[in-house]
Amino acid sequence: LDILPPTDKTAVILPGKNRGLTAETQPGNFVSLVVGHPRGSALPPVRELVADTATADISRLSPYRSAQLLFICELTAHTTREQESGPRLYELLYQTIRSLCHQGERFLCLRYTYQLARLLGFAPGYPEEADRKYFDLRSGIFVAEKPLHNYYLTPAHAAPFFALGDPEKSPDFAHEKDYLNLWHILMTYFSLHIEGFQRPRSLEFLQQLTRIEYFPPKE
Repeated sequence: LDILPPTDKTAVILPGKNRGLTAETQPGNFVSLVVGHPRGSALPPVRELVADTATADISRLSPYRSAQLLFICELTAHTTREQESGPRLYELLYQTIRSLCHQGERFLCLRYTYQLARLLGFAPGYPEEADRKYFDLRSGIFVAEKPLHNYYLTPAHAAPFFALGDPEKSPDFAHEKDYLNLWHILMTYFSLHIEGFQRPRSLEFLQQLTRIEYFPPKE
């Protein structure tokens, strides 16, 4: 199992259990556990493991919220390394999953993806200089002139992108294409800054459920 305590991400072994067969070891679960000392080069063994359902009971999530949780776990696992984990990542995940279980913001994954980019160090805030109106996705900075490549955001596209970093603003989309376009921007941004980045497979499933939940076809 890969576990994420407040210190840093680490791997442990759960003796006598096959991977994925216990409810306590599902991705996104909050657990209390006791880890023993490893023998030689072996992984540390888990001595005790109890799901913390009082804090967040993921077994009660709706299909849509379960899809959100799956995406959050997959994106985090694929983009963060041991040296990038620690208290900040732990707190971000902790608060996000608590929010998912107790409030269920509809576009929580968009906000989480942006916040993860900030934690990993490639999502700055808005510029103070008013003349720098184009956001260069490659360099991660605002520039005054339109870049010569295609990886940039106009002011119209930069506004909803950076609004994800404002806790006072809730993402709102007039059309499904605006929602999908923001995902395209985020995934492009990650691919430009994380070597070997692969689009999470769970994202397509999440988008399909979002269409059903919030963008039903007009009769």
